[in-house]
Order: sequence, then structure tokens, then C-alpha cells
Amino acid sequence: MNEIAYTRLTIGILVAVLITGCATGSVKENHIEDAKIAVNQNDIPTAYAYFESHIERLSSSPEQDLLQVRSYFEKNPSLGSYGHSIFTSENLYKEIEGHGKRVAKKIIDNRLSFYRKVASSSEFETASKCVNEVFEGIRGGCGRELNYGTIVDAQTVDKSYKNTGAGAQLGSVYGQAGYIDSTSIYDYSATGQVNSAIVGGLVGALLLDRPSEQRFDTTYFVLTNSGETITFKRVSKEPLRLPAGSCVEFREPNYLELTNRRNCSESN
Repeated sequence: MNEIAYTRLTIGILVAVLITGCATGSVKENHIEDAKIAVNQNDIPTAYAYFESHIERLSSSPEQDLLQVRSYFEKNPSLGSYGHSIFTSENLYKEIEGHGKRVAKKIIDNRLSFYRKVASSSEFETASKCVNEVFEGIRGGCGRELNYGTIVDAQTVDKSYKNTGAGAQLGSVYGQAGYIDSTSIYDYSATGQVNSAIVGGLVGALLLDRPSEQRFDTTYFVLTNSGETITFKRVSKEPLRLPAGSCVEFREPNYLELTNRRNCSESN
């Protein structure tokens, strides 16, 4: 298959995928059946995610569907155990490490909403208490204690990437070349060539162009209360960073958040 034929085939596949996606995107999905299949395959995390997604976003008959989901949780205790594990300190800190405290709190609050519907009142109370302790900085019985230190230096490297549009340009050229090669002088249409250029540019952009990305990698040097100097790496879309002299709470390898200054004044 030559390059022009390959380009045409790619355009055809892309159009088919787009049409299929548009046709099915409006259909209300039912993830309960998907969840049941995942349970039968002993894939509990996937099953839980399907149940959660259906009840919180897709259900067209909430009360009936929720009764069905609760029944499945009762028959499969591993679903409840997995749900409880989401709200342990270990996993809560992982969410903060991955998304930052503000976004992670929104995610966890949404997940708590579903857990409340399928867990017992005591189980929900335990999970909710742990969430409060972690996100509010309360020293309680949920997980290990945090460590504290002061940022003494921070170095940021700009690793942003700007899309040059080279893929779109190349696709446009191939699209026009394919049109011209397949058209006689009697069938030629300027509009047809323009349309081929547009479609070719779209395909080229999708297949070859890497989207622009804002990325700043920051390395923090933290002097801990115990006198050690350790480093943390953070990736962000903004060049803003925590200033030197800030008091932070941390858990290695990735958790690092601002905290009250008095936590760094305590001697260990």
C-alpha cells in the first residue's frame, strides 16, 4: 500500500470512528451489567468503579438501580471492603499527591457520596472521619503521623512544549496530493482540493501533532525538623511554587503541602 492510499484509508477509518462515536455518545449507558461481569471475573476495583459511575451519573431509575447495587454489595463483601480501602489514609495521600489537595478533596467528597449509599452507617462514619483527619490536618488515629520541615530552596525547570502544527501541514499536503492524483483535469474542483486539504490537515494533526503542553518541574529542598535535608519533585502546569521559608508537612516519597508555621518551630 503506497503512502497516498494509506492516507486515504486513515481518513476513512477516522471518519467512521467519529461517526460511530457521535452515534453512540447520546445513548444512556448501563454499567450495572458491566459491573456484574467484572465481579464474576473477580476484578473488584473495576466492578466498584462501574457501580459507582452508574449510580452517581448514569442512572435513569435511581431508587430501583440502587436497590440492585446494594443487593450485589451484600452478596459480595469484597466490594464493600474495596470501597472502604479508598478512604484509608494511604490512598487519600496518594490522591493528594496525584491531584493536589483542593482537587483531591472534590474527588473524595464525590466518592464518599456513593459510599454512603452502599455502606453501613458505622463504615461510612469511619471513612468520613479519616477523610476529615487527612484533609483538615487533624492528628488522630487514621494512618501514620506526618513529618514537618522548612523549604530552604526550590528550583523550577520549564519543560513546556508548543505544538508547531507540522503534522497538520504535512497531512494537508498529502490530502491535496491525493486529491490531485486521483482527479482528471475534467473532474478537478478547487473546492474539492480545499476540502481534501482540510481533512488531511485534521488527520495529520490527530496522528502526528503533539498538543501544546504547559509543564514546570520543581525540585524542593526541605530541611526537616530532625535536621535532614531531603528533596521532593513536583510537576505543575503553572510556574508558581511554594516559597523558600515555608513550613510544610510531608510524607515521602511525594506528599508535600503547606502547614501551620508552628509545626516547624517544634523541636524533635
